[in-house]
Amino acid sequence: MRNKFFLRLLVFILLFLPLNHALMRAYVRFTRQPYVYEYTRKKFDTLKDQVSLLVAGDSHALDAFNDTLVPDSYNYSSRGESPIHTYFKLRAAFEEPDFQPKVVVMPMDLHTFASYRYDRFTEQDLAFWSQYVDYLEVGREQGDVLPMVGELVKVEFAYLGGLDETLAILFPAQPWEIAGMTKGFRPIHEQFTSFSPEDQAKIAAERSAYHLEGREYITPLEVVYFNRLLDLLEAHQVQIVFVWYPVTELYYQQAERFAPVDDHFATMQSLFADRDNVIWLDYHDLYWDHPEYFSDSDHMNVDGAEVFTELLVHDLAANGVTW
Repeated sequence: MRNKFFLRLLVFILLFLPLNHALMRAYVRFTRQPYVYEYTRKKFDTLKDQVSLLVAGDSHALDAFNDTLVPDSYNYSSRGESPIHTYFKLRAAFEEPDFQPKVVVMPMDLHTFASYRYDRFTEQDLAFWSQYVDYLEVGREQGDVLPMVGELVKVEFAYLGGLDETLAILFPAQPWEIAGMTKGFRPIHEQFTSFSPEDQAKIAAERSAYHLEGREYITPLEVVYFNRLLDLLEAHQVQIVFVWYPVTELYYQQAERFAPVDDHFATMQSLFADRDNVIWLDYHDLYWDHPEYFSDSDHMNVDGAEVFTELLVHDLAANGVTW
């Protein structure tokens, strides 16, 4: 009797594991944000041998750099991406012999190293990121592996957290996020100016508070992987360009309530002051007179991205950066 029980259990496990894996992969491939990640990754895989200028980072970069306007470029950014994510994603990319960019552009914004990044790190679509990120290594680095072990267990059942989305793969519909995407750039058509002045102020207050209120401005673990990212790029002789992406004046004013902006940026700049292959470009107040270039208080829309991309390319050339 006992032997039959164990035999049935074994058969169940052998049948369940591939089914579970198939459901998890389907969840990643077809549902919402993971779908967008998969879309940009697959596009990147087909173009990586042609990429000389790579834009990496979070949604500020994703919405601001139109890679369709710049030959041999690719916007490989994603929503909520932290320096830890970027390090592991680019480490994987450099393992491919046909990926040899000359320039990598990354954000250096007020919230780049803020603690909300790490708070989101363990919530940021683990089912997708687990193909890049070594979560156990991250756990060892922070001195506590067990929480990461728990996250990896959750990865295998990620679809249970989005059962409605999992069922929707039977009738997949293209998420709105990739509408109009031909490479990695995500064109957003909304205008911040379509909101009332009261709503604009509210959005700016909420966004800046989310990024900075009650946060550590510089999270040590983010800095560890930031340095590893810089070492990785230097080892491959890549020119590094940091960009303080444009934000609205309302966002900046609200952010000043939570962070000593000048001191904070001086601290961030000190993180790469001894690096020879780094350029930093500050555009944070560039379009304060053009709120119509933004979709919300700190993300550019498609019109703003076109203007900004042309300017960034011009300024890179003016600084002797070629690709």
